[in-house]
Amino acid sequence: MRLIISEKPSAAKKIAEALGGYRTVKSGKSYYYEVSEDLIVAPAVGHLYGLEPSVEGWDYPIFEVEWKKASRRKGFEFAKDYIKNLEVLGKKADEIIIATDYDREGGVIGFNILKFAAKMRHPEKALRMKFSTLTKNELKKAYENAHVHNQFEVGLALSGLTRHYLDWYWGINLSRALVHAIKRTGQFKVLSTGRVQGPALKILVDREREIKKFSSSFYYSLSALIEGTYEAKDGEFNDIKKALEVFTKAKGPAKVVDIEKNKRELLPRPPFNLTDLQTEASRVYKITPKETLDLAQKLYEAGVISYPRTSNHDLPKELDTNAILQALAYFIPQAPTLLNRKAAKGKKTDPAHPAIYPTGEKHGDSDLRQRKIYELISRRFVASFADSAIREATRISLDLNGVTFVMEGQKTVKEGFTKIYPLGLKETEIPTTKVGDTLSVDYIQLNREQKSPPKRFTEAGLLKQMEKVNLGTKATRADIIQRLYTRGYIEGKSIKVRPLGENVVSALEDVVPNMLSVKLTRQFEERMEQIQDGKEKMEAVLEDGKKELMKILKEFKQKEAEVGKKLVSGGVEATPSKFASKTVKTTLKPKVLFGACPGCGKAVGQVISRNDKRYAACTSCDKTWGLPQRGTLTLTKNNCPKPKCKFKKIQIKRKDTQFTLCIEHGFN
Repeated sequence: MRLIISEKPSAAKKIAEALGGYRTVKSGKSYYYEVSEDLIVAPAVGHLYGLEPSVEGWDYPIFEVEWKKASRRKGFEFAKDYIKNLEVLGKKADEIIIATDYDREGGVIGFNILKFAAKMRHPEKALRMKFSTLTKNELKKAYENAHVHNQFEVGLALSGLTRHYLDWYWGINLSRALVHAIKRTGQFKVLSTGRVQGPALKILVDREREIKKFSSSFYYSLSALIEGTYEAKDGEFNDIKKALEVFTKAKGPAKVVDIEKNKRELLPRPPFNLTDLQTEASRVYKITPKETLDLAQKLYEAGVISYPRTSNHDLPKELDTNAILQALAYFIPQAPTLLNRKAAKGKKTDPAHPAIYPTGEKHGDSDLRQRKIYELISRRFVASFADSAIREATRISLDLNGVTFVMEGQKTVKEGFTKIYPLGLKETEIPTTKVGDTLSVDYIQLNREQKSPPKRFTEAGLLKQMEKVNLGTKATRADIIQRLYTRGYIEGKSIKVRPLGENVVSALEDVVPNMLSVKLTRQFEERMEQIQDGKEKMEAVLEDGKKELMKILKEFKQKEAEVGKKLVSGGVEATPSKFASKTVKTTLKPKVLFGACPGCGKAVGQVISRNDKRYAACTSCDKTWGLPQRGTLTLTKNNCPKPKCKFKKIQIKRKDTQFTLCIEHGFN
């Protein structure tokens, strides 16, 4: 039996339909599609496995992590039956074909299903379907050409797995470090940062500082109303005396002394990649980058556009663009006039997927925002085949009693592709005239103006900046920006950093600047791309990631109290910590003293909180450690083997298992 595994139920249904029809088989709260006795299409529901710590507690550093079923987490219980389906079908299958999205995340989803559900020791030996649209013809072709994972496809998956591990290492350790720093002040607040989140926030804070430092100085300018309609301007003056001198001298009529005309060609834009689509959707429709991606994903699943998570500007060579142009004629009448042409080329490429393009199938959904994104993609696609536009700029120099004023105008003299895909170009009219003509002057005005500070980033602007400095990926950047909003670090469409975000950055950059390093993050992004290309090993990148993080965490541990004070003094609102409260019950009996505190050297013993949770706490300072909450805890006679560690190991006995660990170093 052949088993095809898709990323989502909607994709599984499309694949089954393309391969000749199906019978739906229900299994608990999930289902799969039986195309024939020998061919089954079974869906996942995104990531069915996620990384979780394999040791309990809240201390750091922690690198003990393992993949667990997503159904264990609250809100993801629905995944249980989908996992069970794949476990049962995976055992029966003679051959498995992975048909998840053809990118890093799709590779991770596929590899984890093969490894944990189907129990394949070598996931790379499974077959792979490659497709960029969910159209019948392309899916059928992808099935017929299913092949053993090639180097690039294995690289995609390994690169994605590396990202998951690194993001988990950075996220959990740096976030725990911040919480511990706050607790050192006797207070408590959950804060978070991460490998990409921290540097992204730093970019925004730096812009806020530019705005605050900006000197909003005044300057003076002259303007004149010509022929009752047109505006002419003189230069800028920092000195009011000079401005007044010129102002009193200038008077009409205005004599035309020079006319300059300049034509420039506007080349048609290439079809969208994801970042460009998100930027344009924000400009034209004020739709956020994250919502744009969500809408585009729905359009892809409906089969009306190609896969949206791409960096590419180029269309596939084998694509029948004439058929698509003909199909789009019902709402873009110029489309059929552009047959047998080549689309405009862009700068970005992506070996996994082509640029985003409409498939030619009609968009039948009544959702207005989906339709807006669909039409934006379609118009950009059609416009990429059209002629260039021509813009003409005219500059007229006027003499007003020895003072030179200038009128400037711009107009489109050939619409070209802009008739299909408007760019929002401004048309500025000026009079038709020639050198030597005299024009009437209605009035001359002296203006006092103020220089504007740098603009705050919009979500689309931040997205572009993150792409420019190689922070995150095309698929994750919008989510990272949304996370900054959710954490309360930023607010507004024109992004303003809230005091909490500024305080977190200020505290960290003074003490552990590498926690916010764009350069360090970019280096690992580049190395993950090398894994994708087969030029780096996943294990080497992860090992180096741990080493870099350990340097940061070691430095942070030494300055934990200092960071905590900076956070609190900077205005981070926290609540009194239960560990510093006098009402906490403690049981510091000799048999549960774990050893000497690495910070102050005093005894560390067991603490029972108000809600009867057990922790380890120093009897002198505010430092605490997490303890396993289940099982009987016994102090052993064995010291932790880590150098300079002064803790005894503890033993935890449960009905089903028993293990030993150090409260500082875990299972070491």
